[in-house]
Amino acid sequence: MEIKNNTFNFNIYTKVYLPWVLLFFSLNTTPDNLFYLYNLSSPVNFYSIINFFRALFPIIIFIILLTLFFKKKFKFDIICKLLFIYIFFQFIGFLFFPLNIFQNIYWIISSLSVVLLTNNLLFYKKDYSANIIKIYLLLMMLVVIFFLYKIYSNYFSLDSFIGNSTSTYSSKILMYGANYFNQPTIRSTGLSRQLLLIYLFICIVILYSKNNKYYPFYYFLAFIFCFSIWSLQSRTVLYFLFIFFLIFFTSFFNISFFKKIKFALVVFILPAFLYFSEPIIKNKLLLVHQTQTQTQTQTQTQTQTQPQTQTQTQTRGKFNENFQDYNRWIYEKSSSGRLSMWKESIKYIIKSPIYGYGPLADRIIIKENISNIYFYSLLCGGVIGFAMIVLVNVIVLYNIFKLLFFYKIFNSPNLILLKISIIYILFFIFRSLVEVSYGVYSLDFFIFLLSCVSVSRYLKSTKI
Repeated sequence: MEIKNNTFNFNIYTKVYLPWVLLFFSLNTTPDNLFYLYNLSSPVNFYSIINFFRALFPIIIFIILLTLFFKKKFKFDIICKLLFIYIFFQFIGFLFFPLNIFQNIYWIISSLSVVLLTNNLLFYKKDYSANIIKIYLLLMMLVVIFFLYKIYSNYFSLDSFIGNSTSTYSSKILMYGANYFNQPTIRSTGLSRQLLLIYLFICIVILYSKNNKYYPFYYFLAFIFCFSIWSLQSRTVLYFLFIFFLIFFTSFFNISFFKKIKFALVVFILPAFLYFSEPIIKNKLLLVHQTQTQTQTQTQTQTQTQPQTQTQTQTRGKFNENFQDYNRWIYEKSSSGRLSMWKESIKYIIKSPIYGYGPLADRIIIKENISNIYFYSLLCGGVIGFAMIVLVNVIVLYNIFKLLFFYKIFNSPNLILLKISIIYILFFIFRSLVEVSYGVYSLDFFIFLLSCVSVSRYLKSTKI
């Protein structure tokens, strides 16, 4: 199936880009949306109709790709083959333990649609994965801007100041149970992850792009996004950011030391300084507001001579201790229940070690997201599923090792999308230690596979 490289090819836009865009819009939906329109007790509105189609997209794409797969007799790429086996053994686990029949089948079909679509990209002469990643970054940008506007509008409001709101991590916009467009809102960790993906892309563009025309705008975006990442307080994202900048100052990045200092200062150090300064500024503004309020109250009661209460005396000039939890990423000692969940999952893994319990079994068995791709693969796909994830990581890391140490890819002034693909893969593997990440149907899964395609295509086209 070879496609000619035209300037505008309708075939490419409908067969390559459109399915990936539809899958993006299917994220954060549930199979329950497929039955929402038929639930007589639930009102039908515009959003319920949209969510119905969003949930339907992966099924339609799966049917089309499955038909093409048998018709054209495509061969599986090694990564896609391993992930196919990983999903297949979750299906086997589901057959032995049908914990939630409809949802299990839906998530299996959805995951396979992504694997088949990824494999389909390898049959084109041109590497379209880079363009798809750009499209995803643009769509993520729209999501990020929408939620940042909502968050900061609330965060910097007077009510938020008086209510001692300390960081956007605890913003009511992102709180559990909040809904937008009849769907659960994005969580702070999810928004922080999307911010990081966009931020890293902007950073690589600043460092390696030859077009200086938009540099001020890129620096501005990087500054705002980095400040937002600090404010959202996702520990995994912040730790990875630290690792990134530590490596940035090594020889992997063939950039002058002066440029490195300037870059790190503007896009990392200054946003961090502003973030840590914000509670002090906010506290002073709150004290001014309290003083003005007390003055107004005293003016209104001039006829009554009352001594100032002890509470009022203590309030003035005292730092509000509620503003000191902005360093959650340092002082948060808990694992957010992860260790107890991992220990609890072991007894279930032992009971079904070969094929597990099927997709999303952690939500049913231990009632929580298990927050680790390796425990998840053992619980849902058994030792075979676990072995497939390990093999995927080994192969991908080996490919990245070659690009870093033999091809010295970061010494090249070009190949921006290849560089960002490498960083994305490393981030997702790092994130998978404390989240399921690319182990389930998610944005991580999509971008991880697209990045793997980008790396694989480059290695096949270039040999030492």
